Amino acid sequence: MTGVQYLEVNETDTRRIQDAYALLQDVLGTENVEDAASFLRTVSPLTDNAVVPKLVCAVNGRLVEGAVLGAYLTNLNIGMVLYGGVVQRSRGRGVYSTLKSRLIDLLNGVASSRQADGSDRQGHRSKIHYIVSELEEGSPLFEKYVGRRGAYVAPCDYVQPATQGLSAKELKLVLQPVARKTPPTSDEITTIVREVYRRVYRLSDDMLNPYLLRVVESMGANALSAG
Repeated sequence: MTGVQYLEVNETDTRRIQDAYALLQDVLGTENVEDAASFLRTVSPLTDNAVVPKLVCAVNGRLVEGAVLGAYLTNLNIGMVLYGGVVQRSRGRGVYSTLKSRLIDLLNGVASSRQADGSDRQGHRSKIHYIVSELEEGSPLFEKYVGRRGAYVAPCDYVQPATQGLSAKELKLVLQPVARKTPPTSDEITTIVREVYRRVYRLSDDMLNPYLLRVVESMGANALSAG
């Protein structure tokens, strides 16, 4: 899209963080975005040393036209899309796809740098295994990733937890393959969900366990579905 720059926004760029937050609230609805204080913790790399947040904005002049916030989960070598949105006037022009592509590049860069500095404790890796999203079944993004891009849908009862100003909400956990082209096992799904609840939603074990138990009990022996 002409005139748009795609910029990584760090935690010191208060104005763009605030603009991105306002955009996400407007596009996604205030009920679907955590409260402002929690959002500032989510974008800060100091909140949890097992999470590396990355915020990418589509900027046209001084205006933020789109934003995608993601995170690298260091213990699992996966990325996660936390929020993403584009203003109405800029939709249908590839802005969201470019934002997500830039996000994946940044997350792969973190994975590669961890390999280079010797902090990778699980073997060599230069790219994330998956990029994970929480999506409503039947939504346009769900149909796009599962129907056309071969993403895996975790066969479990996954719930966005009631925390950070958010209400509990049933969603689908979708894993788009990046470096790893095979679906995770049930045990791996459990580990991923536990890490998301603990690191992204910052739940204590007492709050986390009921949600996680629901996930484990719902899986049974079902295999992952792929589009």
